[in-house]
Amino acid sequence: MKSFLIDMKSVVKSYFFLSLITFLILLVIFSAKYFSYRENDIKNYRESLYRKMAVRSMLDKLTDTENDTGTANRYTMNAFGDASRNYTDKNHREFNLNMARFYLGTWEMYTELSEEWNSLSVRERNVSPQEYYGENWDYVKKSLDYPTFSAIEKVNTDMTDTDVQVMQTTYYYELFKRDLEEQFSYSTGPWAIIYNLNRKWVSKIIVIVSLLLGASIYSKQLEDGIIKTKLSIGVNRKKYLFNSLLMSVTSAVLIFIIPLIFIFIVQSLKYGLKGYDFPVLMDKFVISYFRADKILPSAASNIQKLNTIGLSTYVGIGPMQSLLDRVVYVPLWQNILLSLGITLLSIVFWSSLGLIIAIFFKGSFKSISIALGFYLTTYLPALLNENLTGTIFDLPGLTNSVNIIQGFQQVTLLQILLLYLVGGMLLLWFALTKFKRLDILK
Repeated sequence: MKSFLIDMKSVVKSYFFLSLITFLILLVIFSAKYFSYRENDIKNYRESLYRKMAVRSMLDKLTDTENDTGTANRYTMNAFGDASRNYTDKNHREFNLNMARFYLGTWEMYTELSEEWNSLSVRERNVSPQEYYGENWDYVKKSLDYPTFSAIEKVNTDMTDTDVQVMQTTYYYELFKRDLEEQFSYSTGPWAIIYNLNRKWVSKIIVIVSLLLGASIYSKQLEDGIIKTKLSIGVNRKKYLFNSLLMSVTSAVLIFIIPLIFIFIVQSLKYGLKGYDFPVLMDKFVISYFRADKILPSAASNIQKLNTIGLSTYVGIGPMQSLLDRVVYVPLWQNILLSLGITLLSIVFWSSLGLIIAIFFKGSFKSISIALGFYLTTYLPALLNENLTGTIFDLPGLTNSVNIIQGFQQVTLLQILLLYLVGGMLLLWFALTKFKRLDILK
């Protein structure tokens, strides 16, 4: 243990390690500034939009002469007008409440309250609010103070996007229940920024860093004669190899986690710690099944079907029942924990790969160059066969842990676990077999 700590101290003090840490800290600071700029743009646009809608709603009420206040159509219009005023007044709880009412009313109006919907067979219908919430329907209505409508309305269901209504209803209802302010794909709260950074670039960069560390740490110690010295005093080869891998993994984890902890603390001091339970989408197939979801990944390849909701992205795939069977809201902290777990497994796998490359190809420059070249070749399967994109054979695609959890890759957590564990064990076995045969003591 003492020997490992001494070796780690030398790694941490190295120019390569300190340069990477400094670079990534500066990168997260720059990203936070850029996210803040984009977030302000989104907020300014929404504030301008809702201010206009609030004025329009007031004018509609003054000029409305029709006595249709009991219809779902009038109810939704009033709810949206109230939400617009809530937004300009910065009353996020009432805003979430009225937006949930607005989308729920629209959803019901285009399903159970629609003459056309009632004329369709059960298989042809989109799922209605009552069908979706089931035995909780009365509880949802009570918590939202949502009225009961009985009048059948003549609306054209082709003119609405049920996907949007359902996802927005469930989203704003979750925000209302948890008393949370809305966040976006560029939000800079302490929890949101970790999620957004990981989705944008952090998990992708750390894979390359792990590969390079696995190759460079071993090569550097070989060139400096440290390996020869340790073996000559009786250090077991297997023990040394595992210590070398542990150094690579620990270094990569520190490079990965220190910038994130830094920006988390900075943003926490600015915004507080609220938001850890913000609702984000997760694909049930990713967590619960060995067989990957086939529908969402193929639909996600069409950018026109992608819709942003809060911090998450969902895919419009047509009949809502199929989407609701696949996605569920989970607290943000659970999503971050799963993402970190996937990233940690990838660090071990890619560090092992870098180590075996360094053992087979002596010299820091040569091993690092070959490691980078090998990384580039991992893009070939998906480039040569588009059907392999997002599958277990698309190794670069597995670096985006957020997309995996949202169901945009054709993989599950169990498949990733097996790939990284079995692959890592095989790589270590090959590395140890080769290392035992090397004549380092000459």
